[in-house]
Amino acid sequence: ECIGHPEKEALAMEAKFSAPVFQTEDAKEGPKAFMEKREPVFKGR
Repeated sequence: ECIGHPEKEALAMEAKFSAPVFQTEDAKEGPKAFMEKREPVFKGR
């Protein structure tokens, strides 16, 4: 449970607001660099 929200509602809010973050170039660069065994190059995007 999140402060003032039931668990189900809090999880829905988390999914709504975090989903766009995981679509950024930087979010994709981290795992890609790891798989390629190199340092990530983050561009702030």
